[in-house]
Amino acid sequence: MSARDPDRLDHGLVLGGGFAGLVTARVLADHFEKVTLLDRDELPDAPDHRKGTPQGPHTHILPASGFSILLELFPDLEDDLDEARAPAFDWTRDFIVYADGFAPRPESGLRSRLCTRKLLEWAIRRRVRAISNVELVPEHRVRSLITDDAGARVVGVATSSAEERQGRVSASFVIDATGRTSRTPRWLAALGFPEPAVDVVDIQAGSATQTFTPPTDDGGEWAALMTRPTPENPRQAALTRIEHGIWRVSVDGISPLHPPKSAEGFMDFLRALPYAGLYEHVGRANALSKVVSYRNNANRWFHYEAMPRFPDRYAVVGDAFFHANPMYAQGMALACQAGVTVRDELVRGLSESSSPLDGLGRRIHESLARAYRRLWLWNICAELTWLPSSSLHRERPFDLVRPYLQSLRRRTREEPELQILALKITHGVLPLEAAFAPEVVDRIAQVEPDLVGPQIRELAEAAALDRLTAELSQGPGRFESP
Repeated sequence: MSARDPDRLDHGLVLGGGFAGLVTARVLADHFEKVTLLDRDELPDAPDHRKGTPQGPHTHILPASGFSILLELFPDLEDDLDEARAPAFDWTRDFIVYADGFAPRPESGLRSRLCTRKLLEWAIRRRVRAISNVELVPEHRVRSLITDDAGARVVGVATSSAEERQGRVSASFVIDATGRTSRTPRWLAALGFPEPAVDVVDIQAGSATQTFTPPTDDGGEWAALMTRPTPENPRQAALTRIEHGIWRVSVDGISPLHPPKSAEGFMDFLRALPYAGLYEHVGRANALSKVVSYRNNANRWFHYEAMPRFPDRYAVVGDAFFHANPMYAQGMALACQAGVTVRDELVRGLSESSSPLDGLGRRIHESLARAYRRLWLWNICAELTWLPSSSLHRERPFDLVRPYLQSLRRRTREEPELQILALKITHGVLPLEAAFAPEVVDRIAQVEPDLVGPQIRELAEAAALDRLTAELSQGPGRFESP
């Protein structure tokens, strides 16, 4: 048996084999002697959907920030994407977007690849599996957390599998990356800890997806055709080119206009979109798959950062902490950024403390929450367009910034610079403060001067925005949309 590396921590345990879990396992591998990743599903050796990802067949578009993180962690990742002919694209130049007219198509510099989730997840998984000190353990369910005798520190998890009804995996640090079905609230309650407060904003969006073989004369001057919803017609759709020359079409509708599950209903929904050209393109293609639907599109923020008591040596990341409406295509980037947050807080702890794992979970949660407060404000201000009767309109900070941010989004349809700015904020490339930069505020003031007051101009400063968004953590759990 080889001697343990004194410069490495002992054993890191990751729960969940999706994007957040794989990226987290990758970053832990640089600092732990051993990393174990447990997942309840089979982990395919080929690009196949996992049972635990019902959203898997739907359109996933990896934002530029997430793509750059993946290339940093897995430098040869594009080899598999190239082999599968997954298109590379620029987020504005290569997308035709209709939103009460066609959006401009400048060069944005925001680069990524278009492919299915199953292909990208498999490409990452096989690279994580090849790391010598990482073990991927499929088909193991976590039943509960195990704490020390004082009940203050997590020291492992109780598991079960087909071969073993009861098992135990000990670890020096445990991370829950099991996604939106996370059982951490239940596990905490069983140990006598409070459950986290939860904010929910749900515009009752529903999705449906179908794949197609494109016509032989499909052109090729675009990577995606997209149409955005309007207040009069709250339907949206995206036709994207993915691996192996396939077209994937996903449609979204806000209740009561959920897309039907039948092939005929799917085409009828496309016919009713604000942009008729998308229907015309799909009408010339041949269906490859059945229509699949999905409804779990609510925004959910589990406020682990605000819990008065939380066990040490444990953290929650990814969709288990913060789940954004998939209509924003932020999920995979947020998973990547969560892994980077774990890495950054771990490195900071190693440099500042002789016991770097003590308090690490709390530091991770607080760091994630600082970023999520800004993203929550940005996203929910957009969603309030579809919740006209919601009391959130009267909640600070939404009531202060909502009209301004909604005006900025409207201007992106005509001004390329604002279009790229909004995308960079959505992708996490720029901080939310960039939306309140003096030159941006002046542009909005020229069109709608009543929306710009001294308080809006102050938000270009990070400290002012910190104070405003901090109100989102005062009394978390109060946002429950109708």
